[in-house]
Amino acid sequence: MTKTPIWYRLRQRCGQAVVLLLAVLMVMVALVFWMIDTHGAVLARLKAQDAGDPVALAAARWQAAGLNLCGELNLIHAYMLADDLANLEAAAALHELQQRITLVVPVLALQAAQVVAQRNDAQPLPEAREFLRDCSHWVQFPDFYEGATEDFRAALEVVLRDEIYAYPISPVFPESDSLLGNQDFYEAVLADDYCWFWFNAYSFLESYRDHHDFGRVPEISTTLFFDFSVSTRYRSLSELRSDGSAAEQTPATVEQMNDQLRALGHPDIPPPPPPSHNGMNGADTVRWIEEHTLQPWMVYGSLWHPWEQMRRSELPIRAEVKPEFDVLGAYTAVTVAKNDFPWMAGAKPFGSVGGEPPRTGDLLLGGFDAVRLVPVDGLEAGLRPFEPAWYRHLYFHVRGYSQNGQTIDGCRYCRALHKWDTTTFRVTASSWLTLHGHTCRRPKPGRSETGGSTYAH
Repeated sequence: MTKTPIWYRLRQRCGQAVVLLLAVLMVMVALVFWMIDTHGAVLARLKAQDAGDPVALAAARWQAAGLNLCGELNLIHAYMLADDLANLEAAAALHELQQRITLVVPVLALQAAQVVAQRNDAQPLPEAREFLRDCSHWVQFPDFYEGATEDFRAALEVVLRDEIYAYPISPVFPESDSLLGNQDFYEAVLADDYCWFWFNAYSFLESYRDHHDFGRVPEISTTLFFDFSVSTRYRSLSELRSDGSAAEQTPATVEQMNDQLRALGHPDIPPPPPPSHNGMNGADTVRWIEEHTLQPWMVYGSLWHPWEQMRRSELPIRAEVKPEFDVLGAYTAVTVAKNDFPWMAGAKPFGSVGGEPPRTGDLLLGGFDAVRLVPVDGLEAGLRPFEPAWYRHLYFHVRGYSQNGQTIDGCRYCRALHKWDTTTFRVTASSWLTLHGHTCRRPKPGRSETGGSTYAH
């Protein structure tokens, strides 16, 4: 029997080693490319964050300045009346000035956001300018001075001359439970994600008949972007002097106002003059009427309340919100994009009045001396990044569908509604859930399958 030469056996082993080496090299090359791709994604995210966070802070600083101005005008209003009740006409004029501030400052905040975003090399958002112009037609100014709407649109047009780099986002249908305004519903239909219905809309899936079952579509929000969430309340100076409780909230007292005046370096509000020793004479009667004449004051709106959203299970927060920060109030939320990577950022002003957080009393007194970044998911439900197709569907397609079941060609969300209205889809989903619904696992907190958000912020 011929013995195999040793050099031949070594050559065979050498060939095997080459194959193994090539396999290892291929894995290493793939790993290198994966690391480069991951590094690029992480770097893009960080660059987008660097561009977006300063934008939200810049807009929030304007909010703080506007709130402080309106608060100081409330103080001036009270001081003028307390000093001389004959200043009724001049004091009333201050309220129109407050209204102009609440109208103009959000536009200035939007302009500041564009400047900061552009300086941070954010890219223009497609169709954002057109959507902002369309949104301006829904913004309303109830009980404002005559010509307020025209002033707002004229100021906004100055911003809309250039491209929009930071889009101000807010819920289109605030406080709505309708699935027609829930983007997760559409995505579940398009992706055949039956388990979403198991946890969120199983009874609706079982009972659905036609588009009327969605119910009435809520009205589109007419709230001004970067809104202060303030309103007008009529109250006399004598009510401000009282320490009693109103029907809903405790009114701000003169003591609180004096605390704020001292913080600003101003003297206290003068005390009321003593009554005449001879009873109520003519001067006392006039003074009493003027003290009890109702005056317009700027007060906190309905959005200023304890920060319940921060306590919900969707947010990874384990500690209690500190009392000084436990108020939602006005906020800014923006979308920017850099290197085709979207980013959402939120910020809001914080402050105190006499050591107490805002909203201790309903009268706006200012004192906002800080702005902070806040979680977008902690602001309001329904906040999503600016996506033209989604906004177009909400503004222009949803109402027509709810009325007559009409869908629009070329709209992916209308395609989801058309698929939903197909009996086959609902029967298939219902049958699958009947057999396998018990295998569905509730997702981790957040909107994505693995928890967290489906967008960066």
